[in-house]
Amino acid sequence: MSRLRPWILIAFLWLAFAAVTAADAPVPAGLDAKLWHRAVALTHRSLVIDTHCDGTGRMEKPGFDFTVRQPGGHVDLARMREGGLDAEFMALFVPPRLEGADPLPEALGQLEALLAQVDRAPDRLALARTSADLVRHHRAGKASLCIGLENATPFLKDRLDLVRFFYRQGVRYAGLCHTKSNFLADSSTDKPLWDGLSPWGETVVREMNRLGMLVDLSHLSDAAVRDILAVSSAPVFASHSCCRALCDNPRNLPDDLIRDIARAGGVVQVNFYPSFLSAEYDRASEARRKRLQPELDKIRPKFNNDLDGYFREVEALYTQYPIPHPSVDVLVDHIAHVVKVAGEDHVGIGSDFDGIPALPEGMRGSEDLPLLTYHLLRRGFTEAQVQKILGGNFLRFFQVVEQAAKRQPAAAAAR
Repeated sequence: MSRLRPWILIAFLWLAFAAVTAADAPVPAGLDAKLWHRAVALTHRSLVIDTHCDGTGRMEKPGFDFTVRQPGGHVDLARMREGGLDAEFMALFVPPRLEGADPLPEALGQLEALLAQVDRAPDRLALARTSADLVRHHRAGKASLCIGLENATPFLKDRLDLVRFFYRQGVRYAGLCHTKSNFLADSSTDKPLWDGLSPWGETVVREMNRLGMLVDLSHLSDAAVRDILAVSSAPVFASHSCCRALCDNPRNLPDDLIRDIARAGGVVQVNFYPSFLSAEYDRASEARRKRLQPELDKIRPKFNNDLDGYFREVEALYTQYPIPHPSVDVLVDHIAHVVKVAGEDHVGIGSDFDGIPALPEGMRGSEDLPLLTYHLLRRGFTEAQVQKILGGNFLRFFQVVEQAAKRQPAAAAAR
């Protein structure tokens, strides 16, 4: 064994670890033990990439340590290890309510907090800037943190240098808006300002193409998605979106756009939030929200500058008034629907961990990702297909965008 190349040796040891993990994993009630152990082993030997987590706000809190198991929340290094999650895209998120002020300090504060967490454990955790980094870290037994930008208002008008700055800092995808339409694009949950993409939004998309920064379609209006598909010279993706055909929520994608994203070489990363998975849950959740609105109004002022604290407090309130969560099978329904509409090469996972108050029944966070693998296998997906869904499809898409950037003319850099 000493003659093996180092990465082969590491891979061998990692497979051995996955086998031990599978053998030791307790079987959840009601699941088939043989299939469960197979699912755990498959998850741990796959390259698992989740493309959306809102946990950066937690990283800014004094004393927070991502490298140890934390009370509450969905993602930390211990949970990643337990669930076989190899790479997590952490979102720098600027709430729409801050758009009237300077959004840069909020984004930069989250960025610094994230980078400081990576520095805590260089032997176990690394920042991934490229698709090759994701593979290299996986082979070395390290977890990867990647950076996305949700609500790209820090890309200020007429300041392409800020797009380049964030790229240099490691930001590898950006979604142009959130729940409110802004100077870049229209939101799926607000009145349109541009009937799609703004002229400045078009310029930003082209610059992202040039750099190799992934363009994220989640939260955008249908018209904005169509405009981006027309403007972008590289494939684009939805980092955390579900299927409107199965749950008629404006945040979800209709079949024609899922098909168009796939035809352009992109991927749809399916969200785990029950309100986007189940229309029945969404209706019950909205009724609960209206009933509790006076309490929610009291919570907001207490956490005006602490979005994570606000989410945790709302989650605690909702647990006092529970509604039935959809099963993991409903999550699999959305994955299977993308496969039906777009093909098995165009779907992945974008959990929305740490940004949602509920998960499918039985899931607590990233430690429970083998439960998704179990239900995919039980549904009839092959191991090769499951590996594509867990990360292989997104990795290929990332590589294609990187290659497209290399083909951009050098003169574009001067614009």
